Amino acid sequence: MKSRFKAVEMGIFAVVSLIFLNSVYNLFTDGKFIGDNDRQAMGTPKPPVLPNAENTSGRRQVASEGISGFAPYETKCQTTGEVFETKAAKVRILGPFCGATGRQVAAAGEAKADAGLIEYKIENVTTHYAATVFSDHASGKFSTDFIPLEAGENRIAMEFRYKNGKVFPVELTIVRK
Repeated sequence: MKSRFKAVEMGIFAVVSLIFLNSVYNLFTDGKFIGDNDRQAMGTPKPPVLPNAENTSGRRQVASEGISGFAPYETKCQTTGEVFETKAAKVRILGPFCGATGRQVAAAGEAKADAGLIEYKIENVTTHYAATVFSDHASGKFSTDFIPLEAGENRIAMEFRYKNGKVFPVELTIVRK
């Protein structure tokens, strides 16, 4: 009787382990086999990767897919009109605290961000996904977790609230091809 319980316990452990491994696999590959997106006919040039810093227009950026379906995007903090095109299934948004003014220079010569930021929200309105935001108040910058994207246009709403009552909204459109 005792050995039967061990077999049942091992069966349950195996099923839970398989579910966990499947979740991890889907998290990193978005359900695709690794390397599927890199397959192309020999002699076909790959599209160039344009770093975010080279975009001077501030209107539309195009980047190839990042590592296994992930792409970073650095926001310009424009209230409307920011558009980013990607083939990636997930995107990480990063940049300065939007609307932060009055940077103060510390005694050591280091720039410190305005400490008045009290709340920030970033949401993919298309999928209703509320992003987790990681902030570095010392440098005045933030980064999100990887936000899942649907095919087509994804409207991203960002909002930064400050102690003085100022609210700085940013609307961003990410187009997943």
